[in-house]
Amino acid sequence: MKNQLRILMPLLFLLPLFFACQAGQQEVSSEAELTPTLPTPTETPLPTPTATPTPEPVYSYYTNGDEVNAITVDNEGNLWAATNGGVVRWGLETGISTLFNRADGLPTNIIYNIFADDNGSIWAIASQAYYLGGTAVQYQNGEWISQPDACENPDDLAYTFTEAEDGLWIGCSYSVTFYDGQTWTHYTEADGLLGPSFREIYIEPEGRVWVGSGSGINWFEDDVWSSKKIGADELLVRREDLETCVNSITRAPNGAMWFGTGMGGARYVNGTWSYFTYKDGLLGELKDIEFDRAGMPWSFEGGLIYYYKYNHWFYFNLDELSYINLMIRSPEGGLWFGTRETGAMYLTSPDWILIDRASEALASDEVVDIITLEDGTTLFAHPEAGISRVNLEEMTLRTYQLNTGVPAETISTILPNPDGTLWALARGGNLYLFDGQQWENYSERNVPALGRALRTVSAILTAPDGTLWIGSGTSSSAQYFNDVQIASWDGEEWTPYTVEDGLFDGSIKAMANGPDGTIVAVNSAFSGPDGYSIFMNGSWQSFTEEDGFPIENPNSVVVDKERTIWIGSYNDGLLRIDQSGFKIFTAEDGLPGEYIYTLFVDSQGCLWVGTDQGLAYYDYSSWRIYTEEDGLAKNIVTNISQAPDGVLWVGTSAGASRFDGTTWQTLTSADGLGTTGIGPISAALDGTLWFATSENGLTRFGPPLEP
Repeated sequence: MKNQLRILMPLLFLLPLFFACQAGQQEVSSEAELTPTLPTPTETPLPTPTATPTPEPVYSYYTNGDEVNAITVDNEGNLWAATNGGVVRWGLETGISTLFNRADGLPTNIIYNIFADDNGSIWAIASQAYYLGGTAVQYQNGEWISQPDACENPDDLAYTFTEAEDGLWIGCSYSVTFYDGQTWTHYTEADGLLGPSFREIYIEPEGRVWVGSGSGINWFEDDVWSSKKIGADELLVRREDLETCVNSITRAPNGAMWFGTGMGGARYVNGTWSYFTYKDGLLGELKDIEFDRAGMPWSFEGGLIYYYKYNHWFYFNLDELSYINLMIRSPEGGLWFGTRETGAMYLTSPDWILIDRASEALASDEVVDIITLEDGTTLFAHPEAGISRVNLEEMTLRTYQLNTGVPAETISTILPNPDGTLWALARGGNLYLFDGQQWENYSERNVPALGRALRTVSAILTAPDGTLWIGSGTSSSAQYFNDVQIASWDGEEWTPYTVEDGLFDGSIKAMANGPDGTIVAVNSAFSGPDGYSIFMNGSWQSFTEEDGFPIENPNSVVVDKERTIWIGSYNDGLLRIDQSGFKIFTAEDGLPGEYIYTLFVDSQGCLWVGTDQGLAYYDYSSWRIYTEEDGLAKNIVTNISQAPDGVLWVGTSAGASRFDGTTWQTLTSADGLGTTGIGPISAALDGTLWFATSENGLTRFGPPLEP
C-alpha cells in the first residue's frame, strides 16, 4: 500500500480532462432572421490584387556520400563510389566531386555495387533497403537510366556485373542475363541453370562463362549451360539435404578453376572435379581465392588466413588482423586483406605490411573494397569515411571525402523546430542540428558539464517552450561515475541531471511531454531495474520494479490528453499508468502484437500503437487494427506522425503509409522518397514533411529552401 501511494501521489497531474477523441460540432440555428430587402448599390469594382503564387512542394535529399560500399575506376580516370547516399564521381587528380542521388534519376539513394565497362558506361545496383541486390541502373551520356530488363522479371534483384569481349553479364536472384548493347538475353533454371542467387561470374579468356549460385556451379560453353551441385557427398558432411553457396570463382595460372564455397572449396581441371573439406585442413568456408606471384592459392574465413601447399590447406591468424572483409591481388602479385576494424594488410612474400588509421595511412580502419591503380597507388573504400588513396612506397595518404555533414548513421528521431531548423538523432548516439543549409554535429561539442552524455544520446524531445531535452545511453555506469543521464538545452545553457537529482541508473530509451511542463522518461538498464521517471516542478522522481513497475525493456512513452502515461515495451505489450495504477494491454486485450515499436497520440487525443503485427488505434473504448490487408504498407510499424492537416503518416520498411481517416496510400522511392525503407517521419508546422530513410540520409517534401 505504501508503494502504491508513492506512485499515485506524484501522478495527481494525471487526473482526467474528460475530453472526446472526436471533436463535437457546434449547433447552428435553423431560424432565419427577417430583414427588409434593400436595393444593392452599384459599386465601382476595385482592381484584383495579384496573388503571390505558393511554391509547389518538391522533394529534397540530404545524404552522406562518404558511406562507401564499393568503388570502380572508368577508362577516363574517374573514381566512382557506390554509397548509401547515392553515387559519387571523383576526379582522381583534381579531387572535384559530383554526388548523384534520387534527384538525379537514381531509383533510390542506396547503391551497393558499381562497375565501369570498357564502353564508357557506369553500371550500379540501387537497393531499396538492407538488400545486397536491387535495380540495375546505367549512367551514359550524362543520364542515369534504370534498366528493368537487366533481370528476367521485376521481382528479380540484380547483384553483379562482369564484362566479356562481346557484352555484359549480369547475375540476378533468379536469372543470368547477357547484354550485347542492344538485346537482353535471360537464362533461368529452365535453361539448365542451378540457382537461385547468381552472385559470382567469371569469364575465362577462351570465353567460357562460370556462374556461382546459392546451390552450386554453372558454366556456359557452346551456347549450352551445364551445372554442378556441391552438397553433402562432395563435402563429406552428414547432411543429405545440404547445398552450399559459391563465394568466389577464380582461375589459377595453370588454367585450373578454383571455387570458394560456404562449406569448403572445389577445383576443376580438364573435366575432373576435386573438393576441399575439413580433411584437407579447412575449418569451414573459403571466401575469396587469389594466387600470389608464386602461383600459390590463398583464402580466408573470418579472422583466419588460409594458404594451400603440399596438397593441404594451412591456416593462421595475425594478432594485427580482425575480421577480414575481402582479399584482392595487386598487379605485382601481392595480396591485400581489408578488415572490419584493423585497417588493411599487404602480403608481399615474405613481408607483411599493416596500414591503419593509427599510422595515418588510412582514413578509417574498416575497409570494404580495394583497387590498385596503374601508378601503383591503392584505393581503399570505407563505410563511414570515404576513400583513401595510399602510396605504399612513400607511405603517403590522400583522402576523397565529401564532408557534407549529413549524418552517415541511420536516423532514429527527427524533430522539426518552429524556426525551420531540425534536430536529428542518429542511432550511433550523435545529435545533429540542420539550420536549412548546414549540418552541425552537436555531439562533437565540448561541454564539460555533460561528460559523456552528448556523445551517447539515446533519446531527444522538444518541449512546448522550445527547450531541447536529451537522454543518454550511459547505462550501468551512472551510479558509479555520476554520469549525466538527462540534460536540457534552452538555446544558451545546458542543465544536467544525474542519479543525485532523482534519476535511477539506466539508459534513457524515450521521453514525452506531459501537461504543465512535466517530462516523462523511460529507462532500461542492462544489469539493473527498468522503470520511468517524472520531471515536475523542477525535480525528478523515479519508479522501478521496487515500486511495482510491471514490465521489462520499455522503449517508448507518450502522455495523452487524459494525462495518462502509456509505455511500450519489447515483448511485454503496452503499459497504462493512471490514477488507478498499472494496466498491461496484450494481444488478449486487442493489440495486434506485443512487440511495441512506437506510440503516438494524435491531435484528437487518441492513441496509436505501432507493433510488429500491425497498427492499433485506441479511442478509449475499443481497439481498431490496421494491417497490410487494410492498405498498410507493412505490418511492422516503426514510426507514427501527424501532419498539420490531420493526415496520419506511418513509417514501415516497405514505404510511408498515409492515412486520411478513410483511405490508405503508400509512398515509396517510386513516388520520390530517397528509399522505400522508412524510419521516423515528422511534419513541421508549415506542413513540410521529413522522412528518415533506411541506412542513410533524409528526404524532405515541402517548399524549396532559399539558398
